[in-house]
Amino acid sequence: TAPTLIGDIGGFLGNLVLIFVMGIYWINSRERVASFLVDLVPMGRQAQTRAMLDEIEVGLGAYVRGIVLVSVIVGFLSFVAMAILNATGIVNIPNAGSLSFFYGLATAIPIIGGLIGVAAATGLALLSSPAAAAAVLIITFVLQQVENYYVSPRIMSSSTRFDEILVIVF
Repeated sequence: TAPTLIGDIGGFLGNLVLIFVMGIYWINSRERVASFLVDLVPMGRQAQTRAMLDEIEVGLGAYVRGIVLVSVIVGFLSFVAMAILNATGIVNIPNAGSLSFFYGLATAIPIIGGLIGVAAATGLALLSSPAAAAAVLIITFVLQQVENYYVSPRIMSSSTRFDEILVIVF
């Protein structure tokens, strides 16, 4: 599983860099690209094509904003839970901020991101102690369930204007 995990993380980081680079190019050359694409279709369909491009851009932007918001919420809630455990002395979880950040970042990966985040955060906490690993596993597992069935459907539903049940199913 380690080579697969490393490959998934490498693929995610590569896609993340690609998204940022393409985003910068899109910001700088959006109008030229849109004009080029609109010019490819017949004159009678150009207004419709421009409207479709605008709708696609708005939809993708809303989707990305929803994913980022869910990741920030999950990372923040994870950090708060770990900080409370550290402050009360129940268990010492070193690098709670780093673990929470990584877990929140991994949550942005569709379908398998939460699992990767839970496994990686638990594995990193296991380097410290079994008690810290157990606490991180419980925190991240519970947060993953809350994110999957409550936070993500509500945020993604409001940002993409899909029904919450469709967000859960798809």
